[in-house]
Amino acid sequence: MLGAFGIGSLIIASIGKNPSLALFAMFSGALGGYYGLGSTLNLGAVLMLTGLAAVVSFSAGIWNIGMEGQLYVGSLSSVIVAFGLPGIGVITLFLAFAIGAITGGLYSALAGVLKAKFKVNEIVSTIMLNYVALLLIDWVAGGPLHKAGSALNETPPIADQLKLPTFPGSTVQPTIIIAIVLGLAIAFLLKRTKVGFELRMMGGNYRAAEYTGVRTARQVILAMFLSGGLAGLAGCFLVFGSSYSVFDGISRSYGYLGIGVALLASLNPVVSVLSALLFAILDVGGITMQAVTGVPSEIAEVMSAIIVIVILVRPLLVKVISRWL
Repeated sequence: MLGAFGIGSLIIASIGKNPSLALFAMFSGALGGYYGLGSTLNLGAVLMLTGLAAVVSFSAGIWNIGMEGQLYVGSLSSVIVAFGLPGIGVITLFLAFAIGAITGGLYSALAGVLKAKFKVNEIVSTIMLNYVALLLIDWVAGGPLHKAGSALNETPPIADQLKLPTFPGSTVQPTIIIAIVLGLAIAFLLKRTKVGFELRMMGGNYRAAEYTGVRTARQVILAMFLSGGLAGLAGCFLVFGSSYSVFDGISRSYGYLGIGVALLASLNPVVSVLSALLFAILDVGGITMQAVTGVPSEIAEVMSAIIVIVILVRPLLVKVISRWL
């Protein structure tokens, strides 16, 4: 992580800007302001869920790369509920969140069935399902649910009474509490239950899990359903908390960022809550950094990418260093 900030500082210096001022603007913008802190925590809640989605599937040895598509499917189904039941208020909100999570889970479970029953590689199937989800969003938002008069493929906005409230005196939404509770729940599931033990056993050695009696096909589908459900709920957070409508672009690759969140946390559900906040700081703070110092916000995205790359090559680096010592 420090290496990412170091490389980022070198890039900032190479374009003639002061790295210290740029990084200060990034962190102060993400944590020090009224709107900045709220934006960071609200985005952090979304990344916590996509990170937890990756934690669940990766712990079971399943490479779910489809959180982005599952997020969009969850967002679309939740907004359909909002349009169908606009006058029920809080009940509509709960139903929308539940349906969004379920449809995201079912969409992900499709890849689980393909893997469990037909041995289809889940990396390929989930990546392809991402594209299917985005095309579906484009079609629905440009046709059946198109916002009248809009030049973009987007749905109409949800009713004002369905927009997520904030805590008094802040812009922080209750989604951060939901995400933290779910992080603790996933930690309990993986560490303290039979289902979690079987998922982790399967992730450690798939064949050994089969030989010991674990119903691996069922567990694969279950893991993918839980993972997709969390990603689908993240899509609900975006719709009812910030975008208020559905279109291709409500997620700035938050599904893919969830992979980095999970890997940085070493697949620990509780630690992933903290790693999600780091990625949220980089995302929100990068915008402030550009506005204040003129340093492009894309440099913050480069830092995020470097963090993920370093995590992925860490085992190789450890091997190389150990040989030299």
